[in-house]
Amino acid sequence: MKLLKKSIVMSLLLTLFLSLSTQVNAASEWTTSGETLIPEWTVELFEDKAQNNTMLERAWEDYQTATESYQLADMGTMEQGTFYNQVLESYEAGSDVEVSEADGGDGTASISYVYRAEEGDMNPTTGIEDWAQVDFYFVNDNLIYTGITTLSLAFMSDKLVSNQEHSDLISNNATTEELLNIENLELNGFGQILVDGEYAYGIGYPKEASTIGEGGLIIIQDGTVVDDTTVPFEELMAYSFSGYIYLMLVTQVDNQIFEPGQ
Repeated sequence: MKLLKKSIVMSLLLTLFLSLSTQVNAASEWTTSGETLIPEWTVELFEDKAQNNTMLERAWEDYQTATESYQLADMGTMEQGTFYNQVLESYEAGSDVEVSEADGGDGTASISYVYRAEEGDMNPTTGIEDWAQVDFYFVNDNLIYTGITTLSLAFMSDKLVSNQEHSDLISNNATTEELLNIENLELNGFGQILVDGEYAYGIGYPKEASTIGEGGLIIIQDGTVVDDTTVPFEELMAYSFSGYIYLMLVTQVDNQIFEPGQ
C-alpha cells in the first residue's frame, strides 16, 4: 500500500464519519460484548517486543485494565460502542497523566492520555525522555478506535526491521507467532477497530530506510498479516504511530480489504 497522504485520508474519513454519525444508534445503558479488546498475541508482543520505555509500560497497564470493560462500535454493522463520557469517567490514570480532549465539530472526538517522565529524566537506553500515549477516538459519542503508542521515537540501529523482513511479512501473510521471531522488531504502537463483527488490528515498528528510518505499519486480521504501509520518521514525529495506525485501518475499511464477519 502506498504511503498514506493525510489530506486524502482525512477526506475519506469525513465521508465515513458522516455515515456513522447518522447510523450508530445511541443508548443510555452501558453494555459490553463480554469479549476482551486485547488478544493474547498482543500481550505476548508487548511483553517481548515493546520499546524499553517506563511510560509505555505504565500506559500499557492502564490501557489493559480500562479496555476490559470497553466495546468498540462496529464500523460495518453500525452497532454502538462505549460512550465518550463513560471512557472519560472510567479510565484511571495517575494525577501526573495529561488528559487531552478534542472535538472535531463534525461528530468526531478523541480523548488522549499522555504519560511523560519527569523533565530531564533520560532513558539510559534511548538517551531521551520516556513518553507514551493512549488514544480513544469516537464518532457520534461512540468509541470506534483504541490505540497505544510511544512518543519517544528513538529508532536505534539495532531495533530496525529490515526491508526484506517487512516485505516478507506481507508477501507470506505472516502469523502473529512469526512476529515474535523477528529479532529486531520493536513494538512502538498498537491499535484496533471493529468491522462486521471482526476485530482488525494494526501495529507499528521502526524499520530500515534510506535516511534515519521509517515506520513500518501492518494490518492483522484473524491472526494473519493482510496489508501494510510505511510512514517517514518526520511524519511520525508529528502524528504518532497510533495516529497513523488509525488512518491505515479506517482507510482500508473504505477500500473493503477486510473479510466480512461470519
